[in-house]
Amino acid sequence: MCVKFQRTPGPGRFGIIKNVTATWVTRTQSAAETQALAARIAPLLQAGDVLWLSGDLGSGKTTFTQGLGRALGITQPIVSPTFVLIREYAGRLPLYHIDLYRLDNPREALNLGLRDYLDGEGVCVIEWAERFDARGDLPGLHIRIEPDAGSGRAFDFAASGPRAAQLLAQIAAD
Repeated sequence: MCVKFQRTPGPGRFGIIKNVTATWVTRTQSAAETQALAARIAPLLQAGDVLWLSGDLGSGKTTFTQGLGRALGITQPIVSPTFVLIREYAGRLPLYHIDLYRLDNPREALNLGLRDYLDGEGVCVIEWAERFDARGDLPGLHIRIEPDAGSGRAFDFAASGPRAAQLLAQIAAD
């Protein structure tokens, strides 16, 4: 994996995310490596952590979440919540897998009770995060996933808030 970690004052590579304090860039070469990357992150997660995932259809958001879930001790299959919007899984920490693809505006996400999940006792993984937090104002780890040469993926991580910055420093140090 290719790694670059930097503390970034201001918006950094993400541009629109205002509160970025650190960024990290890495690449994976396969779905298995994408899941392994997520599995490296899982032991570092705490209740209340939020991972904001963005990327086009098929970029690997659900594949990433599957690796995360497995490493959190979730034994049931993790599938995209596109049509049900939210799936809850029990593991070392509860995993709230949320997909905002079918929503038209942030108010719809609030009507689903998104705030309750963000303030909950588990970890939130939110696919299509830009549909709720387009400017990246909310704290958490913002992860942009893009296809990269064949079955590879490029990951751009940006930390917004002190907990996310601490988490990203730990991820980048591994």
